[in-house]
Amino acid sequence: MNTLFRRLKIRDLLSLIIIFTIFIVICCHYNSNQKPNYQRRRLKWVVYDEYDELASAERIIIEPQTDLNRSNDQNGPIESLDGSTKPEISESDTQDDDSSKSLYIDHPWASDDQDFTAESKRFLNLIKPVNDATHCSEKIEYEKSICCLSDNLYEGVIYSFNLDQNADVSFEKKLSSYSNMNQIFIFNPNYSAEKVFQNQQSAAMKNLQNDENDSSDAFNFFKIALDTQSSQKLNRKWRRKTLQEIKVDQNHTSLNLVKINMNSSEWKILRQWLEFGEISQIDQLIVKIHLHWSGFGINGKNNEIVHQWYNTISSIIESGLRLVSSVPDEGPKVFLSQNDLFDTSCCYYLTFFRHK
Repeated sequence: MNTLFRRLKIRDLLSLIIIFTIFIVICCHYNSNQKPNYQRRRLKWVVYDEYDELASAERIIIEPQTDLNRSNDQNGPIESLDGSTKPEISESDTQDDDSSKSLYIDHPWASDDQDFTAESKRFLNLIKPVNDATHCSEKIEYEKSICCLSDNLYEGVIYSFNLDQNADVSFEKKLSSYSNMNQIFIFNPNYSAEKVFQNQQSAAMKNLQNDENDSSDAFNFFKIALDTQSSQKLNRKWRRKTLQEIKVDQNHTSLNLVKINMNSSEWKILRQWLEFGEISQIDQLIVKIHLHWSGFGINGKNNEIVHQWYNTISSIIESGLRLVSSVPDEGPKVFLSQNDLFDTSCCYYLTFFRHK
């Protein structure tokens, strides 16, 4: 009798454990279904020269945005990717200042069912390799980048943004022979004029050469990282700034050439320039785009990400900048973390030129 009683107690205990386990599984499944269809990414910013270890680098959490694809004809403030709010622009203001208009256009989808493959093929067709010699007859080339030469480039204002840590200003040096080097502004949080000079001296020693005519010391260097919002900490030597803030600091209104290579930050930056109308004040844009993942500050499903990419490039073209050069990188063929998808490169070098 005692043995039977013990068996019943053990059986009841096991039944309770099984029921409790099933309850926990059901609750977890329910909570997972209640989450939005995005994932919060904890992103590591570039390790700058004042950090000794990767673990000490600043981490930035980009909050997911909602209602990203607002129609241009809606009234009210416009929320940009960095969470800031663009004030509502009155009709009189838009007539007085075209640069304040939002130039970001939310285009119709490639297919009614918002198919990922259809959207991706349309986007890749938009940036397919091109070399427009008609609208960019005179040009200089450096690696994969193409720069169109024009009459206003010599005395024009040139901005170069990058996150390179090797203090490489080879493109800017090549460009200086065609433009006023005092009007070339280089923004990189990782190096200064001293670091560039050391790099040039080291390269000269390796090549057993000494370039006495090195003009890199005449460039304007700033330890600034281009971003969609500004920030600065007391314990670091660099800061983040928006293009609008930089132009105000330098007392510039329009730019003859802007070159950016921001390691996957370019998508949110280009969108902000479109939303705030900054793109209309740029005569030529050279940008390296990255397709191996969505990019910093870009959220959504894969089809939504590609749709945003398409909207960004199309809006730049419709703002008056013609795509005159598109060169795929020779790197791995990765598209949104998928290998060999659509047989396309992970990166493209694009040049947009406002032919006048």
